[in-house]
Amino acid sequence: MNCRVTKLEKLYEERLIKCDTKILEDTISEFRVQLNERDQDLLVNDLEILGLPEQKGQNPINTVVLCAKKMGLDIDHREIVHAERAGILRTSYYNNNSAQKLMSTGPRKIVVRMSRRAVRDEFLRCARVRRNITSDSLGLSGDPCRIYINERLTPVNRKLIGKTREAAKMASWSYTWPKGGQIFVRREHGKPVTRI
Repeated sequence: MNCRVTKLEKLYEERLIKCDTKILEDTISEFRVQLNERDQDLLVNDLEILGLPEQKGQNPINTVVLCAKKMGLDIDHREIVHAERAGILRTSYYNNNSAQKLMSTGPRKIVVRMSRRAVRDEFLRCARVRRNITSDSLGLSGDPCRIYINERLTPVNRKLIGKTREAAKMASWSYTWPKGGQIFVRREHGKPVTRI
C-alpha cells in the first residue's frame, strides 16, 4: 500500500508541475502578444522610407519634406517630429590617398515620426497613388532606385509579414499588406479580406 500511495503521489506531483508549467507558458505567450500590440501602438505616427540616396551631411527632415512635395503632399517641417537614418552605416570608407572608390551596399532607411496620425496616413495614401516613384524623379543625385514608403512595424510584426508573404506566395494569394499595425491577406480582387 505504501508503494502504491508513493507512486500515486509522484504521479500527482508530476501532473501538477506539468499543469503549472503549461499555465505559465500560456501566460508568458499572452504577455508577449500584449507587449507587441503596445509597442505597435507607440509606432502609430511613424513611417519608413526606403531607397532614398544617402549623402554625408544630409538633413533627413529636408529629404522627407522634398519627397512629400514631389508626391503632391504639402507638409511643413513642423509636421515632422523626428526623422533619422536607421541602422548601421552601410558604406565602407577608404583613405582619400588610396584613390579607391567608396563601396556601398545601399542607403539606410529613414524613420519618420509625424506629429499626427492623419498626416502619416495622408503620406501613405499619396505614396500608394504614386507607387512607382524613384529617386531620379525626385531629382536626387546617385543611381536611380525605387522608393518605398511603408508604415513602421515592430520587429515581431516585420517577421510575421515576411512569413505571411512567403506563405501567400506559395498558396497563390495575390495580396498581403499591413494596415494599422495589423497584417491582412486576400486571395484575389473581390474576395474577402483575412486578418492574420
